[in-house]
Amino acid sequence: MADRPEIPPVGLRLDFAEWTRALVRALRARLPDVAASSQGRRRVVLRYRGRTATITEEGSTRWIRASEDANPDRTSMASLYDEDRWDHHTAEVFAKSLAGFFDSRFSGPERTR
Repeated sequence: MADRPEIPPVGLRLDFAEWTRALVRALRARLPDVAASSQGRRRVVLRYRGRTATITEEGSTRWIRASEDANPDRTSMASLYDEDRWDHHTAEVFAKSLAGFFDSRFSGPERTR
């Protein structure tokens, strides 16, 4: 499709800590007030304006699950996962998706930069 951005080749694989740091940096470039906290070696929790996203590494897959703080057992956006790239590209793409989840000003293809 001509209107879709080209997907770059797979980059250098990042370990979980490096990958989540890259994702949080990219997210904070859009939303500087996002709170991030590590909860062990394989879990990072992000919070912004009453919404929470949890990043986990489960086996060979990295998951992002998001919810409203008022309804923590209900997912309010589709879960995201990366099971094979683990590079800067997926960290950036996931940061764009999370920015849109946390703040609607960043949702939609024309507002994700």
